[in-house]
Amino acid sequence: MKRLHLLMIAGACCVAANSMAAIVEISDDFSTTNNTYVNWVSVGVSNAVIQHDAVSTYDFDKNDFVDSTGNPLDGDNIVSNLVGDTEALGDGLLMDGGLVLNTQDGTQGNEAMGLTLGGTMELDEKISLTATLYNDNNSFTSVRIQLYNLTDGVVLAESANTTIQSYPNVNYVPINFSLEHQAVTTDVGDTLQIRLVENANSGARDGYVDNFALTSFVIEPFPLADVSVEDMEGMSVETVTGIQYTLESSDNMGTSWTSTGMSVLGNGETMYLFDPKGFSASKIYRVTGSTP
Repeated sequence: MKRLHLLMIAGACCVAANSMAAIVEISDDFSTTNNTYVNWVSVGVSNAVIQHDAVSTYDFDKNDFVDSTGNPLDGDNIVSNLVGDTEALGDGLLMDGGLVLNTQDGTQGNEAMGLTLGGTMELDEKISLTATLYNDNNSFTSVRIQLYNLTDGVVLAESANTTIQSYPNVNYVPINFSLEHQAVTTDVGDTLQIRLVENANSGARDGYVDNFALTSFVIEPFPLADVSVEDMEGMSVETVTGIQYTLESSDNMGTSWTSTGMSVLGNGETMYLFDPKGFSASKIYRVTGSTP
């Protein structure tokens, strides 16, 4: 989890990022060196079996085996190493391991598995989940993913039920999922859980996770003492990739704020913001961060 402090001072501001625990970030590709599968539990109405798929035969896009781009060297089972060789999904590691929701009955939606995350949610915390699901079954499967408030028993974000074709099918391909949620007042202090829910009509239609990653960040104020900025031309900001940073000013000690017209998209590096009209010692400044 990245905590973004808005540093507000008379005539200047900057943003600092540091690692502290709200919701603890986590990721896994279910290889033998990094495996969270022992922490996943059955959370559905009916009890499902959760397993580590050590072989994970089809946790890649089998189109990578064929010359689908007209390149005679494509189809070498090496993901994205050639121009045009971009059709493979997942983490690109063939047979490196996966997580299995082994369904036991034919009732749709009554079996699920969940991973409870460390930390608790904070107000306005932005939470993002990505995952890739594959299918080692001989028939299609249907699943959805969720961000679930375990404390309140509420689904915070949910994908649509998605069908993943069986690997013998010519159209088989792993599916990428993504979810986002910004914590509200009722989420504060609550525990978050990642869930995979089956939507299959057969005990043979298991769900398979190739990899997942959950990230989060919090933006909060952090006041500093006043400083002189009469000679200041720009400010450095340690940015987070994908966050939009806007420089705002106030001439009434923060009662109201106005954009200076300076806005940048974070790239994970140090960036510089300035007031196009020039910094004024009679104003205070702040940087706001938001998701575009």
